[in-house]
Amino acid sequence: MRAKIAKSLRSITRHQALRSEPKHTNGKREANKLDKLDRIKRAARELFTTVGYDESTTRQIAKKAGVALGTVFTYATTKRDLLYLVSDDLLAGARDLAAKSFRQDRSLEHNFVAFCAVFYKVIGAQPKLSKVVFRDLSFYDSGIHSVAVLANRVRTLKSIEALVVAAHEKGEIHLPVPPDFVAWLLFSIFQAENRRWLALKHHDLEDGLSHLWTSVVVLLKGLSANPASYRPPRAELREILAKG
Repeated sequence: MRAKIAKSLRSITRHQALRSEPKHTNGKREANKLDKLDRIKRAARELFTTVGYDESTTRQIAKKAGVALGTVFTYATTKRDLLYLVSDDLLAGARDLAAKSFRQDRSLEHNFVAFCAVFYKVIGAQPKLSKVVFRDLSFYDSGIHSVAVLANRVRTLKSIEALVVAAHEKGEIHLPVPPDFVAWLLFSIFQAENRRWLALKHHDLEDGLSHLWTSVVVLLKGLSANPASYRPPRAELREILAKG
């Protein structure tokens, strides 16, 4: 298992270097690799959202990208690995923006919904692809990119845990359980709410975040003698959507 993880990390490092190294420092060979990777990802994204993830094949992706089938497997060992590459482009920026959404003067539920709103905006812009990502990456534990998938999940959980710790330090909540457990509960609500929202015919951001807010308040303060409002003020939702 250790050897497998080490091999995966080496592969990921190699692919990330290809993606992040500036083109002007690359030779023709490296630039060609970057171009092929970009075409493969674009082809996979288009087929996953038009034909469908289950119906698409790696052979179709290779043909649409204009590369040999073996070239596809240079960057991903399976079709699910390709889904990771596509989802990383979809969610990487959202993770960074979400982590910066924290404000000390807001409640935990407000900070958490603001954190999630960043993902909702990205997910709502590409609902078909997002459905596949949330369905197939939940238990992703194989392929050369599985280590990175798990690492990204840990990053998200750590960001949520930081919100929990901040709320505890200012006396807003008490912690009868470790903060990482509360973070996991909140993350679980986020995933469930996203699936519910994506299953709807229309993806209204305010309604989605309002439903999320209610679920979070039930978890955090539902049994409190002085619970927060179960329905968030629309002004607060609009502020979250406008400013994050």
